[in-house]
Amino acid sequence: MYPAISFYFSTYKLFWYLYSMFCTLLYFNYFGMMLVSLSSTYQVAAVWASFSYTMFNLFSGYLIPGPRIPVWWRWGYWICPTAWSLKGILAPQYRDIGTVITVNRGNTTISEFLGSYLGYHYDGLGAVATVLMAFPLAYACVFSIAIVKLNFQNRCDVGKDIRGAWSVKDGKATFVDVFAWLSGFLSSYTTFPSPQLPRRHLRQINVMTGAEKKKPNASANAGGKKKEVKKETGLGLSIKKDENFGDWYQEVVVNGEMIEYYDISGCYILRPWAMSIWEIMQEFFDAEIKKMKIKNCYFPLFVSPGVLQKEKDHIEGFAPEVAWVTKSGDSDLEVPIAIRPTSETVMYPFYSKWIRGHRDLPLRLNQWCNVVRWEFSNPTPFIRSREFLWQEGHTAFATKEEADREVLEILELYKRIYEEFLAIPVIKGKKSELEKFAGGFYTTSVEAFIPNTGRGVQGATSHCLGQNFAKMFEIYFENEKGEKNMVWQNSWAYSTRTIGVMVMVHGDDKGLVLPPKVASVQVVVIPVPYKDADMQGIFDACTSTMNALCEAGIRAEVDLRDNYSPGWKYSNWELKGVPLRIEIGPKDFANNQVRAVRRDNSAKCDIPQANLVEKVKELLDDIQKSLFNAAQEKRDACVQVVKTWDEFVEALGQKKLILAPWCDEEEVEKDVKARTKGETGAAKTLCCPFEQPELPEGTKCFASGKPAKVWSYWGRSY
Repeated sequence: MYPAISFYFSTYKLFWYLYSMFCTLLYFNYFGMMLVSLSSTYQVAAVWASFSYTMFNLFSGYLIPGPRIPVWWRWGYWICPTAWSLKGILAPQYRDIGTVITVNRGNTTISEFLGSYLGYHYDGLGAVATVLMAFPLAYACVFSIAIVKLNFQNRCDVGKDIRGAWSVKDGKATFVDVFAWLSGFLSSYTTFPSPQLPRRHLRQINVMTGAEKKKPNASANAGGKKKEVKKETGLGLSIKKDENFGDWYQEVVVNGEMIEYYDISGCYILRPWAMSIWEIMQEFFDAEIKKMKIKNCYFPLFVSPGVLQKEKDHIEGFAPEVAWVTKSGDSDLEVPIAIRPTSETVMYPFYSKWIRGHRDLPLRLNQWCNVVRWEFSNPTPFIRSREFLWQEGHTAFATKEEADREVLEILELYKRIYEEFLAIPVIKGKKSELEKFAGGFYTTSVEAFIPNTGRGVQGATSHCLGQNFAKMFEIYFENEKGEKNMVWQNSWAYSTRTIGVMVMVHGDDKGLVLPPKVASVQVVVIPVPYKDADMQGIFDACTSTMNALCEAGIRAEVDLRDNYSPGWKYSNWELKGVPLRIEIGPKDFANNQVRAVRRDNSAKCDIPQANLVEKVKELLDDIQKSLFNAAQEKRDACVQVVKTWDEFVEALGQKKLILAPWCDEEEVEKDVKARTKGETGAAKTLCCPFEQPELPEGTKCFASGKPAKVWSYWGRSY
């Protein structure tokens, strides 16, 4: 190109041309990166770039010579980088050219013309060289700060990698670190970290160019609303949890490989990452109920209309959600068949057949199955879906005391699932008459709370059905005295809703955060490759580390994929919520140690291989406890005690978990629902906690002014 534009050959002139062009290319690259870091979207950055490049041309001193630009605009000429590029390219080329030319009917030399008309003077080349290097340094500095502080570009690996560099030591990177990373950006896109940063494992840029992930249209063939499809490109999340919780949740369960959308609205594919969590909880609960002599069974999915209608109150509670099979091939069924929304009416006709005398009691059965409830309003993965997995226990006893005891034993198991496994604090309590299970005697539940939305979640329920179903289905037994009595029955269940609650409580802007006890992969081991390092030795160390952890009962995997950089792998496993990441680089390998990075708080520590298993177990235990403590602290900060209606309304607007004195009257609860009904739903009782605060004599109900009988939690709920 140089000879093609007829520039003069000399060492001095060639140097100035190459130096000026290098600085020009450098500042154009960093200027574009700076605009992206300062803009909320790439489209906005493109608009700013178009405007800026037009100004670069206008004030470059070429279209309008610098000395002829009006004084009040001349500042634009002095801050225009292209003006300095032209000075650096043209002034050295023609400083010694004395060829006479005719300009405006006068004679002058080329060198004099460039100085007087265009303003390209030769005695200022030192300043030109300094300014040309200052522009890319300034743009790079602004980019480095903006990509970290403004955090607009969290959807791409550029942002994630720079933020990773910024937080390499105690949450801050040094000035040298950032510029060392930037210096390597234009020269290399390899999978190896910059050799200038040997220990910090700064992530390389690795912007994904693969196919976009798509959520299939969730259009219901049976009348559900059509859901807008969102396209996801690259790695990471595009939505922040605090800014748009609903969209963040939908994105994190898909990108975190928990679910995939199905082509029927409200139905979802549970991917292995989610199923493994369900299986871990299932393994614990199944072992515990077997200790209680509860046996597993399975009943059919279909329910005949006659049986379904037997318990009037029960079916009225589920009627809007019952799905019906009405055709077989092209023929209409003579009698429609319901798909179970729950199994009381499926199982109890056979309980009346199997139970004859007191020796047949207790009858304690459980089944792991799916149920269908045709939710039409706001289907949400795990939380409200048309089909979901659960366990449902159905038991029969000779006495109320036995039934009452089991209700609380099962409820305690549900609490353990949430608190010991999912690291979520819950409140045990009793449901109001309005909120209890349809047709039941009383209902107990464990209630969770989502601080971001200010909504409660019914985590699991344990019902005492009393003798109502026994009466409807004629479940009688003969006692020791030969007297005929009705049985006392319970039913209890928890579902895959537990997984959704876990995601909502612990997830963050990087993706899922899995408690170690339910994570299918508790530790991921990642090699950190460097040029000229003993990579086979590092790979072998990673594999042996994984094997040592697995032999100790820790669920571990090693990521040896060679088509992704370490930075991409870090982000990928963070998105999937793996509790602990182990990195092994050349220095780790040489020192016979590993670097461990926690998912919950990003804390890092070096662990000698000799103490690996012991230290990893300690870290996993601490992560489990820390997640629970953090969730409990956030939940407790949302609890607000109110005693008047005005305080109640104010707390409800602030998304609080409200504890209020209540008269325990159904009509008052209905009135509260009616008075608080809005676009976000009405407030209702969540539960009356078993651990009741002191209720001073004379305390009035917050809603009715009548004497209060009980403290109750209130709020909006899922």
